[in-house]
Amino acid sequence: MTRMLCIFAISFLLLQACKTGNNGTTEETKKSTSDTAGAYALVGSYKGDFGGAPIFITINFSNGKQAAGYNVHKGLRRNIKGDIAHDGSNWVLTLTEPGDNPYDGKFTITFNADASNGSGTWTPNNAKATSEKKFQLEKFNSRAAYEMGANSQYPFLGYFSAYENAGSISFEEDGTVKMTYYPKVNDSTLAQQAIEVTGSWSNNPQQPKLVTVNWKTNSGWSHKSSLFNIEMEKSEGSDESYLSAIVCDSLRFVPGP
Repeated sequence: MTRMLCIFAISFLLLQACKTGNNGTTEETKKSTSDTAGAYALVGSYKGDFGGAPIFITINFSNGKQAAGYNVHKGLRRNIKGDIAHDGSNWVLTLTEPGDNPYDGKFTITFNADASNGSGTWTPNNAKATSEKKFQLEKFNSRAAYEMGANSQYPFLGYFSAYENAGSISFEEDGTVKMTYYPKVNDSTLAQQAIEVTGSWSNNPQQPKLVTVNWKTNSGWSHKSSLFNIEMEKSEGSDESYLSAIVCDSLRFVPGP
């Protein structure tokens, strides 16, 4: 009888231990799943002012512990990756650039619970090359706004061509601008070598027909920034308007095919 009671007691303790272990695993799994689902809100594109020029930060991977993506500033694109930590209901991301560019550094960004906005600091790897930057970020979805008909804010996304200068310019959703064109040597002759320059665009919703581009330093392009004007025309027999050209000084680009 005593032996049977001992066997029963041991079996009962083992069963309880298994239950405790399973509950612990279940709670850990629930928390991990919750963190992953919550951190997915971080995925997206953010825009802010970075030392007087726009910066676009895109997070395309987030699992609650690590995040990765890239940033675009004045046409320079740099990959970023790092760790995620919690600060109450906020998300704190520490993201580093590759380090093989003299202007690379580290981002520390705190996002609110739903990741709709954030504030951060960028610290350069080389303090002699440039200074620390502080910035505010706001999440945006230019493609969604464009597809929903908010053309007054983002009608310039896409590809444009310049027939006269045999060039082109494209405005990308991630804030990148790429331009290629052949300068005129004289009134009737174009240069044999095209100039290729990249930059970042920004626009003010209060002035929807103006787009500012901050250019990456380029030996063949002396401008630090350019202000493009969006020209709109009304469709024949309709009150609806469409973008007919985007113009800056002597440069005129029309929607490409």
